[in-house]
Amino acid sequence: MSKSVLGTKTNSKYIPKAFLKAENVVKYASENPDKLFVMKLKSNRGVKLVKPELMNFTATASIKDYFAQEFIKNPLLWNGHKFDFSIFVAITSVDPLRLYYYEKTINLRFCSKPYSIEDPDDVGSYVIGSEHISGQNFGPVKKYVTNGYTNKEAFENFMRSKGANLTEIWLKAEDLIRSITMGKEQSMIDGVSF
Repeated sequence: MSKSVLGTKTNSKYIPKAFLKAENVVKYASENPDKLFVMKLKSNRGVKLVKPELMNFTATASIKDYFAQEFIKNPLLWNGHKFDFSIFVAITSVDPLRLYYYEKTINLRFCSKPYSIEDPDDVGSYVIGSEHISGQNFGPVKKYVTNGYTNKEAFENFMRSKGANLTEIWLKAEDLIRSITMGKEQSMIDGVSF
């Protein structure tokens, strides 16, 4: 499932709000003036901070190619870098719905530069794009991995240092996986031909 579909068709407290039409972004931004937004291709490329009133989804491509999404402007930083992680999930049956996730480790990615939104053209400082740093190559994670630990163990150690409740983090991750998958259950069933 693409990020544009997740953001625009899924009502989740875990996923930043997204929009397929520029006028909807402008309206939402006027009601929430403290929010920032990125405009990007549905392929999740070409990500850039853009003021809502300057968004033009038809400037260089068809309207079907772009979407806008709320930007989390105060992210948790690891050694000054914005990061994300992914969990490996396998759906083995859609009717009945059955899925598993691999809980032993995670995939970590870091922005190629320290976090900053001062220059919207310097996307490496706020977008985890193709030039990202993989977890195994990011200094604080690398020292764990080279000593036989996993990305997940490095992440958990970092989160403990921030005073985070690890049980709560993993329960929220499970809730996100469960709620999105269950919300799409019928469309998956409809999409499978028997």
